[in-house]
Amino acid sequence: MSKNDLIKRAFLNAVGVAAYIVLLMWLISYFGERLEAEPETWLMPVFVLLIFIISACVTASLVLLKPVLLFLEGAKKQAVHLFIYTLGFLAVLALVIGFLILKI
Repeated sequence: MSKNDLIKRAFLNAVGVAAYIVLLMWLISYFGERLEAEPETWLMPVFVLLIFIISACVTASLVLLKPVLLFLEGAKKQAVHLFIYTLGFLAVLALVIGFLILKI
């Protein structure tokens, strides 16, 4: 993979993580309003834990899967660069969202 391909892939990975988070938070807020009226049961913590585990798997696959595959194929330098670029794009997205929240 060329450097441009790595940067493009890292950007798409970060946008994928952000899109997944936005979708998940929208679903939680949409259904959360309807669930507030329901009595608390033991199933709610189970549901939340399952959503947490699924989220960890989805985001880990978006951030780590390709770098691990590259590493196992012997492209160790590219694997590290892809991982660092993805984290960098995620940090930039977090800063942009933080600034939007603070309205700076």
